[in-house]
Amino acid sequence: MNKSRKAVFSVRLIAVVGALAMLASGCGARWSPARERQAIEQEPGPGTGDSVYGEETPGTDLSQSPGEVVSSPGEIAIPVGSSSPGTGTGPGKTPVPGATSVNPGPHPGVTDKEIKVCYLVPKTGATPLPTNWESGANLYWDYMKKKGRTIFGRNVKIVIKDTKSQVDTGLSVARECVNEGYFTFVTLDGFAEAAGIGKFLDGKGIPNVLIQASPDASAPSRANTFAITIDHRVQGRLIADYWTNGDLKGKKYAVVREDFTELIPGTEALKQRLAEKGIKLVAEERVDGDGNDFSSTVLTLRKADAQVVWFYGGPAALIKLSQQSHAAAYDPVWFGNSISWNFDMAAQLGNANGALKDARAFSPWVALSSPAANTYKTAYRELYPNETPDDLGLVGWGVGEVLEAALQAAGPNLGYNTFRNAFQNLNITPETWCPLRFGPGVRVGTTSVAEYRISTDHWVQVGTFRTSF
Repeated sequence: MNKSRKAVFSVRLIAVVGALAMLASGCGARWSPARERQAIEQEPGPGTGDSVYGEETPGTDLSQSPGEVVSSPGEIAIPVGSSSPGTGTGPGKTPVPGATSVNPGPHPGVTDKEIKVCYLVPKTGATPLPTNWESGANLYWDYMKKKGRTIFGRNVKIVIKDTKSQVDTGLSVARECVNEGYFTFVTLDGFAEAAGIGKFLDGKGIPNVLIQASPDASAPSRANTFAITIDHRVQGRLIADYWTNGDLKGKKYAVVREDFTELIPGTEALKQRLAEKGIKLVAEERVDGDGNDFSSTVLTLRKADAQVVWFYGGPAALIKLSQQSHAAAYDPVWFGNSISWNFDMAAQLGNANGALKDARAFSPWVALSSPAANTYKTAYRELYPNETPDDLGLVGWGVGEVLEAALQAAGPNLGYNTFRNAFQNLNITPETWCPLRFGPGVRVGTTSVAEYRISTDHWVQVGTFRTSF
């Protein structure tokens, strides 16, 4: 890279690195041990005796769908090109048994014409989400309304509240939405923030959705919280299987994780699965994701001759680490877990000089380049003609698909009880999101991921969603 191009790259990196920091493997914002304890201890919900998720694969894999070109054991095919995503009778969607026979229960924010939903995300603070994520969150519901599609005559109206990546602020704005009469909640934030908000809502008996699973999302006390991405322990085992059953088989493996205790279970699951195969990591490093000097980590990895490295953290730290590694002429295959750095913006910045060449990642949503994203891109161009659809907006669209399916399944008599029952029995294959299979005691709804490979400045999806490798 010449000097002028390198200078431009550095400016772009500094400009967006804060925005990327939140879009992480579940680490999210940084917090102190005191804030972590606050999130774990505050507002506990009632116990229900539910089992802990992570040791089984609920539901049945779906058959091959038109438009898919890859089919192999362990894959779940997703329907592509549907003209009406999210409808209760669409491809891959099943009615929820007993939804209409359940006493609806409380239904704040629900009228004959409207359902009020509160989204809790860091719009500002140390690690804000890019503002175009908000466009995607609104897009799904605006597009439904424009097309005349409703949920039993009702339209969804969302408000997006700013958690500022802080536990106390997240709890405060959650209380605001409760007081303002919102029916349900969607939370995208760091582990501590998500845990604190989820516990508060559980204590109120309010069903809510976590975009990523917090460490205690499967706990018996969390009967009102439903996570729509994969458990990290399950994922750790999947990564080990991916490494040892494909073109990376026989390589030397390492893990670099951001320094959070919440990431230990996933790391240990990987190590255990590798040990079952007679393999040990050649290096295991912890880093401060807010740091800037990763030279010692690069030196350790290089001395260990690590050829494949799982960077278990967010894109901002990964970009800095990979750039310093590339400058030292050391370029392993970088690997990312689901909801980590599988964003095109990370590819554009991190791989501008080839530092992420051959990088791989798992994802809970389809790639922007996938045919399954066509409906989203069409809707985006129709409602935002002067903007370009991106994969950040795609995340908001996919969450809309999932939420609408649950609201449709709850039936016309919508209330906390019917909505909770609908989610607890939900079995759907969204157009842009991973298949979700909830069931008795199962409130982390998927064991599947899509494989991504980097291609210059964007990610390409390889095949479809899989439950094994």
